[in-house]
Amino acid sequence: MLKSYKAFVEDEKGKKIFVTSDYDSKRNFVSDLRNNGYKVKVTNVKLEKVFNYLLNLASNDFYGKIVVTFEQGKVVHLKKEESLKPGVNF
Repeated sequence: MLKSYKAFVEDEKGKKIFVTSDYDSKRNFVSDLRNNGYKVKVTNVKLEKVFNYLLNLASNDFYGKIVVTFEQGKVVHLKKEESLKPGVNF
């Protein structure tokens, strides 16, 4: 079964870009990225759904912590803990 993965990579010219593709495993996706000349850290490769969720939080100035729990390579739980931003009084 193919899953959609997204990676934040650096190309041969040093330009940082996102690459998205469907693969049977994260390992094969990373291997193909490297074979095609991209520099990639395994920690910068996520299931596209998780990556998009994290990018959405970042673009909305989220302040807090995200805990992602995996079992056998699958996301089984995602916990979002929001905090007050420093200097915010209520």
